[in-house]
Amino acid sequence: MQYESLDDRTRTALVNIINAMFHVIFKRDFQGTERNQFWRNILRDVYSQQIDCNPDISYKTNRMFEIINNTIYEEDYASVLSIIEYIARLFHKKAHYPGQFEVYDIFNDVLETEFVGYRFVNGYIVQITSDIEISQIEEAAKSKENKVDEHINKALNLLADHEPPDYENSIKESISAVEAMAMRY
Repeated sequence: MQYESLDDRTRTALVNIINAMFHVIFKRDFQGTERNQFWRNILRDVYSQQIDCNPDISYKTNRMFEIINNTIYEEDYASVLSIIEYIARLFHKKAHYPGQFEVYDIFNDVLETEFVGYRFVNGYIVQITSDIEISQIEEAAKSKENKVDEHINKALNLLADHEPPDYENSIKESISAVEAMAMRY
């Protein structure tokens, strides 16, 4: 299992899946408006670069993929997982209509196939050791109780921090979720 590093094969698989999903999601964006917003978000939020918000600016797709690919191929596993998580969230927002694929499932398939010890759970990449853990966390996150969901999502967010995960506060949030559920009964 890959926990603290990613091999070249895994990095290539991640680059390939991002490229494939990008072209499917934005294939009908003939004017490039949504694609440009996608690139602006990545430049602003991931790379903290100054962006030109002029709507006539067209980010070159090849250049943007070069930037992302360099991150995936050259950075440590935590940086790679962070950018994958961010891109998957953007893709998830765009690919959520009938007939479209489930973004997180596709990334999870790649992570599982490549024996990476992380999976998407409720939109966050967290360290996982079994499918049972994933299903239990996902089930808890769908409790339909606002306070419980709030605590579970906070716990996942703390667990998803790759440098390093905040286990202590994640456990506290998990306990708060249990307490919130118990208070209901």
